[in-house]
Amino acid sequence: MDSKKKKKYLSIASDLSIKNKMLFINLTAVISVAVVIFAVFKTVNTVQKEKQTDMQKTIITASEHLMEMTVESGVAIAKTIYTNESIYAFLNRDYPSSAEYYDAFYEFQKNSSLAIADTNIVKKYTVYSENSSVLQGGFISSFDSVKNQEWYHAYKKMDKPMILYISDNNVSL
Repeated sequence: MDSKKKKKYLSIASDLSIKNKMLFINLTAVISVAVVIFAVFKTVNTVQKEKQTDMQKTIITASEHLMEMTVESGVAIAKTIYTNESIYAFLNRDYPSSAEYYDAFYEFQKNSSLAIADTNIVKKYTVYSENSSVLQGGFISSFDSVKNQEWYHAYKKMDKPMILYISDNNVSL
């Protein structure tokens, strides 16, 4: 630094009264503290936003995984039902009385893998039957009861062997 400039700065500083010098020092200190506080708040805010973004990504990933598991469980249950010969034998048999049906139902349920499938993510499933001697209850229902339902119309319209239908009314798949 040039000696003239140095003297000029010293002369400005020496020309100020002590009150003004203290005011200048205090002002400089307050501004410095304000800058540090601003930097800390900015850093904390940035870290919070990053954590929130990471949390949102984690939630999205977990939701995707849960949805995938739910669909896979539903498909697994559908395949189990579709490939289960004993369920076809049970549903196609003519039951002369309710007592005979219930005996057959409980025997079928004891020896069926469908009861195990119910413990998966899928909490409820329904098998529909056109057999009028089969009583409704548990996971079995009459085919007539489904003909007016929204998902059945979507299924018929799509003409696919299997669909995934999400109901707006009862928030279910």
